[in-house]
Amino acid sequence: LGDGDVHSQKDRGGGVNRHRGADLLQRYALEQRFHVLETRYRHADLPHLTPRQLVVGLITSIPVFIAVLFNFAVMWSLGITLNVGTSIVASVGMGVGIDYAIHYFSRFRILLGQKDSYDTALLHTIVETSRSILSNAAAVALGFLVLIFSQYNAILSVGWITALSMLTTALSSLVVLPAMLAIFKPKVVAVKRRTITPKKA
Repeated sequence: LGDGDVHSQKDRGGGVNRHRGADLLQRYALEQRFHVLETRYRHADLPHLTPRQLVVGLITSIPVFIAVLFNFAVMWSLGITLNVGTSIVASVGMGVGIDYAIHYFSRFRILLGQKDSYDTALLHTIVETSRSILSNAAAVALGFLVLIFSQYNAILSVGWITALSMLTTALSSLVVLPAMLAIFKPKVVAVKRRTITPKKA
């Protein structure tokens, strides 16, 4: 065999190895996703969800949907089309933004368990959670804003759109979610903190 044939065989062998490696990584990622979904299903106790829990979950999710739709409206107004990069903005916004809504709602249940009225607990929850939610959103947004220095327009768009998504989902969780809870007033199971009394010696 000549040098050219040897090099071509090496290149083909390297290409096959890279292809097999990519297949293994993809299969491993799919298995990990399956295990994560299976674990979440078991711990979430989905078969025993009540209609009340479904209504509360829907109300909690709607503000995040509104924020994501607002982001797409901004993209449309600026003439930004969906591509491989910008198409992931919705999933990132929903995945991170729902945490802000859960944070607010969890604190609301605790304050409601402290014998606060429904409306009073909503207001106190805004005061107590606004700093942590907004600071977290600002930190994540600043992290994604680094991408605006990229030379590729797709990555640049992902950077500032995701940063905008963090801020809009945080504000929506602090404004739209309390407003919807105040309007519809769904029945919420309050969380009562247990007081631990020290044992006498």
